[in-house]
Amino acid sequence: MEQAWVEEMAAYVNTIDGKHLLEIGLEGYYGSSTADRISINPLRANGYGTDFIRLNQVANIDFASVHSYPDTWLPNQSDDEKMSFLETWVNQHIQDATDTLNMPVMFCEFGKSDQVPDYKPQMRQQLYSTVYNSVYSSITKGGAGTGTLFWQLLTKGMKSWDDGFGVFASDSSLISTINSQSSRLTKFMSSKSTKFRRR
Repeated sequence: MEQAWVEEMAAYVNTIDGKHLLEIGLEGYYGSSTADRISINPLRANGYGTDFIRLNQVANIDFASVHSYPDTWLPNQSDDEKMSFLETWVNQHIQDATDTLNMPVMFCEFGKSDQVPDYKPQMRQQLYSTVYNSVYSSITKGGAGTGTLFWQLLTKGMKSWDDGFGVFASDSSLISTINSQSSRLTKFMSSKSTKFRRR
């Protein structure tokens, strides 16, 4: 059912506008096409999961997307266990996008909740750095990991919008981490001749 819908909608959107890149917006869960990867899924005990590989192989899909919320997905695990999961999750998706899908993968949502017990700002910095370092490593080696979009940037007066994962512009240490990633990507990309194209 889900594959038929993705096929129909991807083809339809492409008839309306074939000049923009199209992605599905998946969490990144693995399914039956990669049974050996299902154990990586964070909610496997509850039977959740689409099929990251199969759905991203649909015609007219231009890049893959992945989300990651270890605090929500692994509520009963330690922070070290969540970070271990995150590193595996990010690197496995980069490898699969590089080796199997042959398409870029973007980490379109990720975050660290400040509402978990014993939260410290350094925990959020560590999570961001883990994602950023994996993606940067992929980019510099010509891999499929191509970018990130954290959830969500807020400013003064927007506290009511915060779901615990919000990044406030006043958080200078985390903003510094974000700026560092942006700067090193800009520096690397300006030194290369790159051209993205549709499959």
